[in-house]
Amino acid sequence: SLRSARIEGLKSIADLKVNKIDTFFYERKGDIKTAQGYYNIKINLPIVTQFAHDRTHPAYMAAKKMLDGQLKIFQNVYGYSDVVLVSPEGEIVYVTNEAHAEADLDHPLPDSDGKAFEEGKEGTYISDVFLRIRNKMEGYDFGILITAPAHDFRGKFIGVIALEVDMNPFYEFIQDTTGLGETGETL
Repeated sequence: SLRSARIEGLKSIADLKVNKIDTFFYERKGDIKTAQGYYNIKINLPIVTQFAHDRTHPAYMAAKKMLDGQLKIFQNVYGYSDVVLVSPEGEIVYVTNEAHAEADLDHPLPDSDGKAFEEGKEGTYISDVFLRIRNKMEGYDFGILITAPAHDFRGKFIGVIALEVDMNPFYEFIQDTTGLGETGETL
């Protein structure tokens, strides 16, 4: 009887964790769908793409300022490491996290298998977890990318939107042993 009760308790804990993980990814997919509808991205992604190699151009600076006004708030409210816009050719042309600008701008998305851009052109894609070396001060971290296509008002493909998720809070949740005793763990 005690053994059966304990097994049922563990099943409940497992179901709760599965439910939280499903909710986590469901919410991220909803966030990127919201970003896909942003008027600001539809108007300004083509501009930052056009002037990506001349970031002092007034048109680039004005578009970046407008994007910053909305996407930096989006990043902070939803807790993303970065909100990234990628040109139709696969180069990063905009980041909300200025600390990432030097390493990321004019480069492809940093996922290890390179699928985030290609799959993100077709629909919502969640990358595998990847290790990202930031810099000497930040060290490294684990992340995933959630990507989706961006289209203008006529439905023309104008690039890819990428949300970078820091996996550390996610790992803390998985490593929480509440209800699992002293040796319990979640895999």
